Amino acid sequence: MSQTELAAHLGITFQQVQKYEKGTNRVSASRLVKMASVFGVRIEVLFSGIGDNQDAGAADVLPAMSREAITVATDFEAIPDPTVRQSIRGLVKSLGRRQVANAA
Repeated sequence: MSQTELAAHLGITFQQVQKYEKGTNRVSASRLVKMASVFGVRIEVLFSGIGDNQDAGAADVLPAMSREAITVATDFEAIPDPTVRQSIRGLVKSLGRRQVANAA
């Protein structure tokens, strides 16, 4: 797949893809999720080989994500209002804590 084709799938310019490839710019988690989707692979594939000769990195810390979680992350990234995003993060955190407390 060319950089131009990848850029079109991601909704960015091919120059941005070049910056990601060269390491000039960092790739956000949501963009990595989208890239994995475009390539038809699980997100872990994009991290293969990272933990082999290094200390624990992101690939060793992040849990595997279900398709549902990936969809939620993608939808969340599409919300333009940072205040709304912060509210949603607070709600999800609160609900997660409530589930843990109820399970104990």
